[in-house]
Amino acid sequence: MKSADMIITWPSADYSTWFVSARSASGHVAPTPYAATQQSAFTYLPQLSTNSSSSKYSQVSFIRPLALPSGFKSSSLARASGQSIIYAASSTKPSGSDASASIVQHGDNSYGVSSIDLSLAVAASSGGVVAQAAGGSTAGPWTTYDNIIVLHALCGSLAWAVVAPAAVLVGRLARSYSGWVRIHQLLQSVLTTVLTIVAFALGVVAMNMQGAKHFVKPHTQMGLVIFILLLCQVRSPPRFFADRAGRSRLLQPPQVRRPAHEASAVERRAHPARRHLGRTSQLVATWLTRRFSATCRSTPA
Repeated sequence: MKSADMIITWPSADYSTWFVSARSASGHVAPTPYAATQQSAFTYLPQLSTNSSSSKYSQVSFIRPLALPSGFKSSSLARASGQSIIYAASSTKPSGSDASASIVQHGDNSYGVSSIDLSLAVAASSGGVVAQAAGGSTAGPWTTYDNIIVLHALCGSLAWAVVAPAAVLVGRLARSYSGWVRIHQLLQSVLTTVLTIVAFALGVVAMNMQGAKHFVKPHTQMGLVIFILLLCQVRSPPRFFADRAGRSRLLQPPQVRRPAHEASAVERRAHPARRHLGRTSQLVATWLTRRFSATCRSTPA
């Protein structure tokens, strides 16, 4: 996070103690530790922190002064409720105990915004009792980024969990209806394509807002694959049919299509190719949707 102070914490191998490191970053790069004199502004509280690796949850506590000494980037906190914070977590901890130990980037779904109540003073006694506890809230302010992510998920889910399967069902089950091809193409070539393009564009915008690299994570890579497959299917030559007068027309039911020997080689190859592209796109999209849904269910609110 650009121009923000960070507190990085990680446990020792046996969880007997925790290490606290104050850092800052100039952008979306690895944060730089503050000098040792500035590290002393934060006080680790072992009596209020997890001290066993067998604990179901981990907790680390430390004291941060409302007004930081000179040299820090962040402004002072206020003795009030609703103080916004940003949090992130990684499953890989630093190997050393030094305040400058290198860290790895947090996961895609391991960060968020929250708020804390600093209206009450906090004091830790030797017995580990907090005189006045500060409250917390997992509900943070709704941002433009959140809106974009929701729209991205909505468009992608509608395209590949609703519209594209409907196009497949029409192509399979509604061939007795004379206008099934038009409905199929409306669902697949128009609605699915438009929704996918919008979802793809929103995903790119969201990544730009976070300053993250494009197409380096499985979710974004599979999204790119779906986008390319869809464009290939839409741009592949359509299958032409002949009407009863012998004129070549598009979007006619298969019972009046012209004989296979009259179709060009391109047309004969195009129809199977479009089907295979459609099936592959649907399979990849189904996997991506299920993976995203599982991730959302496993992410705490």
